[in-house]
This record gives sequence, structure tokens and C-alpha cells, in this order.
Amino acid sequence: MASLTVLTAQPYLRYSEIAALKEKAGEIERNAQQGQVITPEAKKVVDQWQETQGDLQPDYSLIDNEVKIKTGEYSALFKYIAWKAFKEQTTIFYQEDFFDIFLYMIIGIILFRFDFFGSRYARQPLQLAIALFGLSLGFLVHAWINWGLLTNRLDPLKSEYYQIFFDVGRLPFVIGYLSLIIFLFHNDLLKFSGDCLAAVGRMALSNYLLQSVIGVFLFYGIGLGQFNQLTRSEIAIIIVVVWTSQITFSVMWMAAFYYGPFEWAWRSLTYSKIQPLRKA
Repeated sequence: MASLTVLTAQPYLRYSEIAALKEKAGEIERNAQQGQVITPEAKKVVDQWQETQGDLQPDYSLIDNEVKIKTGEYSALFKYIAWKAFKEQTTIFYQEDFFDIFLYMIIGIILFRFDFFGSRYARQPLQLAIALFGLSLGFLVHAWINWGLLTNRLDPLKSEYYQIFFDVGRLPFVIGYLSLIIFLFHNDLLKFSGDCLAAVGRMALSNYLLQSVIGVFLFYGIGLGQFNQLTRSEIAIIIVVVWTSQITFSVMWMAAFYYGPFEWAWRSLTYSKIQPLRKA
């Protein structure tokens, strides 16, 4: 509950700051229209408000620079990615990502302890009811948020207001999807699909790293350099091909081995002992 409160409070505080800034800038502009002299401090407030409004407009110079870096030489790409990774793993992680990860990790632990993922709740009317309620509530909240963002996309204050309710809508969405997946995959007709996804999940680290390698090769300059060159339809086709390939590979691998290759290596390092890999 504390993490959800933080995730909701952060956009609310930003909303309050923007509201105060807008009010101050508006007051300064009204005073200027009445002939009052704008002080340097007041000019900074007006500039800050204009900068906040400008944040909603795409900065094409930054976009062009990112495309140039990601399709260019490896040295520039390494510096760019290293700096972004450093920020993500330090300030951004502890200011934003930590609470997000912690919230859903705790929810997962609680649901696991109540056997939410097991056969106890499977194919019961309660499971289906939770799925329908969670998905319906999440859809309504997020539909309202997206409608508000679309109609107020150039208003920084109103746009930030709708962000306050993002996690309020995401939480029932997550529970709803979990319930639906559990309900469907305990159905005999969908058991094979569930087994395929289970194989992918047991190789999560290996599949994640493989996706990173594929993405680097396809999009960055050290490979094919297709960053910002493909249409949405072409990207969708690549996604389907990668998914299909990884699901097929995961099922075949887990039929012969206990762990994925990187999962095996990580497990061996954790226990300081080579773990069995190939099944008898």
C-alpha cells in the first residue's frame, strides 16, 4: 500500500508544482499587461513555465542526435548507452522504478502464499469473476486516462493530472490478466499453450539476453543499423518472428535440459557448484 501511495503521490506532487508554476506565470503576465516591470526573478518563472510547455513538443534536434548515435560508430554508442544505463540504475531507479518493482513483487509474494497461481483457484467462478472485474475496472480507468491525455496533450498541467491515476488503473489490470491466464491455462484445451509459456518463463534470463543481442544487431550501427528506419507494421512482423522463434527454441531446449543456458550458469555460480544440466 505504501508503494502504491508513493507511485500515486509522485505525479500528484509534480501536478501541484506545475499548477503553482502556471499560476505564478499567469499572474506575472497579467501584471506585465498592466504595465508593471518584470523582475529577473519573475522572468525566470515565465521562462520555466514556457520550458514546461515546451516539454510536450518533440525536440527534433535531440531525436536526430539519438538516431545518429545509435546508427553510428560503436564508441559513441557505448558512451550514450553507458550514461543512460548509469542514470537508470541510480537516480531513476531509486526515485521511480524501485517503488514500482517493490509493489508488484510484494503482490506476487502475497498471491503465491494464498496459492493464487495454483490449482486451488483454477477454473473456479471466483477466478473468472476476478479476471472480468479487474480487466473491466483497469480498462475503464485507462480509457479515461488516455482520453484525457489525448484531448489535453499540449497542456502540461492537465496531462500531469491524468498521470496521477495510472497505477490505480494498472493494479486491477495486472490482477485481471493474472486471473484470466490462470483460468485459461488450466483448461485442458489450452494446456499445451500454457506449457509453451512455462518453458519460456523458465528461460527468462536467456530469452531476455537473446532479445537484447537480436535488437542490437538489427537496430544499432554495429549491426544492420535499422533504428528509426522501419514502419510499425515491419516492427510488428519482427516481434512475431522473434517471439515464435524463442517460444519454439525454449520448448525444445527445456525438453532436453533442466535449465536455460544462462539460468544454469547463474545457478552454478550461486551455489558455487556445477549444477546438472542435461536430463537423463
